[in-house]
Amino acid sequence: MRWVESLRNIAKGLPKSRVELRFGKTALYVSDIAEQYYCEAKVHNQYLYGDIETPGKREGERLHESIRMVATKIDRIIKDIKERGYTIVRIPLWTWRGDVVICGKPDFIIFQRGKPSYLVELKTTTGKVGKIWRDEVLQVMLYVNLLEGMGFNIGGTKPVIIKTKQKFHPEVYNHMIKTLLSYLPEYENVQRLEEEYKKRIGLRIMKTTILEYEDKEVEEALEWALDYWIGKREPKPTKKRKKCEVCEYRDKCVWYKK
Repeated sequence: MRWVESLRNIAKGLPKSRVELRFGKTALYVSDIAEQYYCEAKVHNQYLYGDIETPGKREGERLHESIRMVATKIDRIIKDIKERGYTIVRIPLWTWRGDVVICGKPDFIIFQRGKPSYLVELKTTTGKVGKIWRDEVLQVMLYVNLLEGMGFNIGGTKPVIIKTKQKFHPEVYNHMIKTLLSYLPEYENVQRLEEEYKKRIGLRIMKTTILEYEDKEVEEALEWALDYWIGKREPKPTKKRKKCEVCEYRDKCVWYKK
């Protein structure tokens, strides 16, 4: 099984891209590619000036870190995928795109009878939980594409975005997300849980969106994004001024100043 070999190769270390990439990178992260569709200039500035911490980033990291899972060795993960009827894993993914290595680590993958049924990304927001942005959709789609590149059968794999309000207590968030994950195979239970929280708190605090994988959209997105990394073109800034106004790089951004 090719996916078994791909997983075991992760422990040995990722190969390096065979072409020169911007900023001396040897592989591209899915999160960076997705961020290009929010604002490519922001990605460019992040590598030029380094990461700048924001309250939103801190909150997202705090909630992500609250999801506790037992660390498991690759061989055990492989065994669970093969033999268990249902298992949830957190594993890094990677594949080649031409001469470029693309990699990333989605929040969760749910396997049923040896096949990836759901690939789940967690998002937090201060806005409406039902609003899903293109960069968020592309990120979860790209992860499914990496699964396929590693040799997994993605026929029937559903990309999933679970978006919640910020400012949760970590214990509450941990319990809520794990409950949602266990309910995913029976989506009506997910909807019921979301409504229960809405009635209890008085507003909608979470929304689970199940998408359909679109191979054509992913291929077109990758082609456009890679042109920047291999130096075929300069970064393209967003045309939405509102994004610039809240961007942590606006004081350094040459496109914002123009």
